[in-house]
Amino acid sequence: MADFYPALIVYRIVAASGVPPERGVQLLDSVGLPAQPQPNTMTTMLSPQVVYPMVEMLLDETDASLPIRYGQLVQPEDFGLLGLAAKTAATLRAGLQRAVRYIYLISDTVTYELRETAGGGADFILHRSVEQRRGEWVLNEAALAAILAVLRQTMTGTIRPARAAFQLDALLPGLDLSDYFGCSVSFIAEHNLLSFSEQMLAQPAALADVGLSGYLESQLESELSQRRGEMSLEAQIREVIANSYSDGIPKMQAVAKRLGMSERTMQRRLGEQGLSYHGLIDDERRSLAQRLLKNTQVPILDIAFLTGFSEQSAFQRAFKRWTDQTPLDFRKAA
Repeated sequence: MADFYPALIVYRIVAASGVPPERGVQLLDSVGLPAQPQPNTMTTMLSPQVVYPMVEMLLDETDASLPIRYGQLVQPEDFGLLGLAAKTAATLRAGLQRAVRYIYLISDTVTYELRETAGGGADFILHRSVEQRRGEWVLNEAALAAILAVLRQTMTGTIRPARAAFQLDALLPGLDLSDYFGCSVSFIAEHNLLSFSEQMLAQPAALADVGLSGYLESQLESELSQRRGEMSLEAQIREVIANSYSDGIPKMQAVAKRLGMSERTMQRRLGEQGLSYHGLIDDERRSLAQRLLKNTQVPILDIAFLTGFSEQSAFQRAFKRWTDQTPLDFRKAA
């Protein structure tokens, strides 16, 4: 299943860039969008292969504060029903939990995780399939900037993470993101994340409403079930796997839980289709490794890590088994 970005994100990024209006029109046209948002274009979904080059052109014409300016433009209403559900959630924690569960209704290029930490806090982690492109790096920063903007608009009090972190290096040395995030910001980190204290997670929403919140959640569940029903179980599992490599290979039990079923049920349903979980893991790792070897200059050691191997030697053996070639030979031939 192809990944997608909603057209609204593209319009917001172009608006945040500050390029002259005529240049904005050209950039929107380059991805097949009209100069002004139309009702029928707001549901348009765009491939990352179209969006990333456009974002990279914007970076060349503006500066690395683009993700922050994007975050400042975002409104809860931009996220449709999910934005309304966040507004009426009881607490900041509940709002983040809804983002984790229902972000697929907005875009399938990213998944979120709320991972508990010591002392009752939690890390809100962004996972995205690795493309090793500046366009993706910018959108990772933009996504977390947008989440924080929505929280600040929907929660009471001052919303301040304990820390923010990004997996890759700063896009522009010297750019201080700490003013926007209100905390220390680190790079070359294990995850893209916002970390919140227990006290911050307990902040109530300004419009918390139990009745309306429950109704909106039931609507989101219905929409999610419909959307998930359109995907095969295989596609759903592959999606979870593809967004988990930096944490190592996900356990079957964890994937089943993410998909709302037991491990035994998932195993049985895969068996009925002549598939196995470990076979899907193997296939996804092979596909990503081949893509990175063909289309990037990423060192083979890094590709081993990105495909979930703790050692390059284990990756070399697996790749030889998959293709009957070494990674280096495959790259040279490609």
